[in-house]
Amino acid sequence: MNTTATTISRPHGETVMQILGAVALVHLLNDLTQAMLPSIYPMLKAEFGLSFTQVGLITLTFQCTASLLQPWIGHYTDKHPKPFLLPMGMVATLIGVLMMSFASTFPSLLVSAALIGVGSSTFHPEASRVARAASGGRFGFAQSLFQVGGNAGSALGPVLAAAVIIGRGQGNIAWFALLVLAIMVINRDALDDRQGEWAHQAKGAASAQAAKPEHPMAFLKLPSVWLCFSFFFWSTCALSAIQTFASPAMQSMYGLPLSVTQDEVKFEGHAIECRINAEDSKTFAPSPGRVTDFHQPGGLHVRVDSALYDGYRIPPYYDSLIAKLIVYGDTREQAIARMRTALLETAVEGISTNIPLHAELMVDAKFMAGGTNIHYLEEWLSQHKR
Repeated sequence: MNTTATTISRPHGETVMQILGAVALVHLLNDLTQAMLPSIYPMLKAEFGLSFTQVGLITLTFQCTASLLQPWIGHYTDKHPKPFLLPMGMVATLIGVLMMSFASTFPSLLVSAALIGVGSSTFHPEASRVARAASGGRFGFAQSLFQVGGNAGSALGPVLAAAVIIGRGQGNIAWFALLVLAIMVINRDALDDRQGEWAHQAKGAASAQAAKPEHPMAFLKLPSVWLCFSFFFWSTCALSAIQTFASPAMQSMYGLPLSVTQDEVKFEGHAIECRINAEDSKTFAPSPGRVTDFHQPGGLHVRVDSALYDGYRIPPYYDSLIAKLIVYGDTREQAIARMRTALLETAVEGISTNIPLHAELMVDAKFMAGGTNIHYLEEWLSQHKR
């Protein structure tokens, strides 16, 4: 029996371990610097009095420059190799780190985060190219070694930030500039000579393969670009959510004091929320359809959380909640009176809602007296055949 052997050829060349080790080390130092930023959010929030929205904007700014620029830079330098981008990117990171250590306003924090992100977006495509060129055909090994360095840096970043910055003040961020300088030195000593040779070869290969000019934004057609964008976008959303709901835990983790003590927490006033549903107020049957007119109440201490608008069509597939009507008053009686007025001002035409039910409950003597429990509505409905 005859068999045909298939040989998978690979480019011949020397695997330059010195270069691969240097690139992995530089990747470690670079990602360590990047991981420092989210690790100091609790400190920045306390020192600058930032809201969670502002903390999220810092993350969004950093991820936009650190992530969205990467595929564009990679696409461009594939055709036009620019070895000098590696040290230039590190200069941007150096400026960003130093600027963040002396920043005094929220906009300056945003600019600092953007510059650190620019350094990351220029570093990764060029460093990956160097690792591939030094692989001698062992592309999987080279990329794995490169990633080990980056993952190690991401793991060490928060630890180093806790040891050097947290509890010692914003100015200590400047110590991370030493890491950036180390990256630049390693680039110069271990990478630059070979990089120039590889860049020249890559430029010749790109010129030989280029059949026609390509639009500089053509990379946006690549699914991988949008996949990367989706990953970083949802990662940013998840990080913002974690910071929003786990702030006390993060403050405790980093040894930061809370902004208030328990003795300073006082209960003042009364608040009432009515959940407006698209359903019949008597039978509770769902009432999907088109909202022909919507008017929401206003005034002091009246809030409406809703996405309704004239012409909005309520689908029959989901929860019937369409709005939350919330009021506040110094006393329970004042809050109830304010809710009665707000309910009268609320108009949702074209569908049925449970607003009439809420209006009846607001004038019920037992509800006004307080002391109701989870069985109150059930008992009230049994006593009021509607």
